[in-house]
Amino acid sequence: MKGYNMRLKWIISLLISTPLMAEQVIGKAYVGDRLEYTENRRETSGRDYTSQYTDSNDKLFATKTVSYPSDHPWAPLFTLEDIRHDYKLKVTSGGKGIKVYLNQDGDVKAGTFPVNSEAIWDAGIHYFIVDNWDKLKTSQTRSVFIPELMRFIDFDFKRDQQNKVEMKISNTLLSWFVDPIIIQYSPEAIMKKYDGISDIQDAKQKQLSVVIYYSYPEAK
Repeated sequence: MKGYNMRLKWIISLLISTPLMAEQVIGKAYVGDRLEYTENRRETSGRDYTSQYTDSNDKLFATKTVSYPSDHPWAPLFTLEDIRHDYKLKVTSGGKGIKVYLNQDGDVKAGTFPVNSEAIWDAGIHYFIVDNWDKLKTSQTRSVFIPELMRFIDFDFKRDQQNKVEMKISNTLLSWFVDPIIIQYSPEAIMKKYDGISDIQDAKQKQLSVVIYYSYPEAK
């Protein structure tokens, strides 16, 4: 059960994948007082972006590209690769739905799934929060697609008076074993801090529990 819980926590972290509110976003991920990695994200067009991940020695180890179809504002197409490991997660369009490809150390899974215009996953979580900012004053339950599991799971979202958004599994039993993700926003709905399991592994392929602080060097 312990291994399953850690896997589920990691999967939840894949849903968030941080903000994009300026041309450049820097995310500094810490484990305790130690800087574990840095994400340097660049907007390419609209909400689309590319990210490069570097370790504490400023060495590149992972990349991500994300694009949003015009009819799916919360459901991006993306590719995440960790060049330290044989790891690749890819979501592409496929007819009226999407195609999911996952390679973990040579163990390949693939599938095709129908989705509608309200679909939510990965970095689209941030935009779901922004686009539903006022509604989240009260708890909102949404079905979120998890590409790594290739299935939908219901999550509860709620924003408190300090603009902290809590995201937790709706299933009471599972919620006992999986800590919620807490995301701190500014009053203007700009993401400032993330506290939870990271979608990025360490060099030994161990999932990390991190606190990430975001800055926007080019924001005006």
